[in-house]
Order: sequence, then structure tokens, then C-alpha cells
Amino acid sequence: MIIIVFRISPLRADPGLSTVPITEITAESATSGGVITSNSFCGKLKSKGVCWSTNPTPTIADTFSENGNFNDDYTSFIYNLSSNTTYYVRAYVEDCNGFYYGDELSFTTN
Repeated sequence: MIIIVFRISPLRADPGLSTVPITEITAESATSGGVITSNSFCGKLKSKGVCWSTNPTPTIADTFSENGNFNDDYTSFIYNLSSNTTYYVRAYVEDCNGFYYGDELSFTTN
């Protein structure tokens, strides 16, 4: 009798990703990005960028930018914003286990 045991590794609680502080804020755009603080993502990233919304806890289901798939820090352009509006922003990466999000930051456009 052969017994096969599969070990399913849980998703990491620490995504190893920080959202870059928001800069260059105008009435219609801003800049942010991500700093990858861990090399424990499974292989090469599938995608990375930032996502933003007028509601807290944005995901890629909201508006997002994409900055390639290399495992390095990145800068993202946040665009198509409305003036005098508060936005919430999070960096994201996608690897073979799914999406991970960085810390949430907020800013108000001019």
C-alpha cells in the first residue's frame, strides 16, 4: 500500500509588500508604487501595480495600474481622478498563490 501525503502550504500572512507614499498629487493624478520587502513570493510575479478607489480597501476589482512582472520595486501613475476627492491606494502583487496587497494609504486631490 502506498500512502501519498500532500502538504498544502498556507498563504503567507505577511505579503512582503509596502505601498510607497503618494506624491505629485494634482486634481487628476498622483504617483505611488510598491516596495517589495520579501523574496518569498513563489517565482516570478505575474503582475504588480497599485489599485485605488474612493472607498477604503481597494482591490484590482477597482481601478488599477500595472507595472510588469519583475520582482523589484516600482513606481505607478494614478490617473483619471476627480478634484477635491479622497482616494485610498494599495500596492499589489500577484504570484502563483494569488494577489497580495500592501498597506493602505489615502490622499485628497487638489
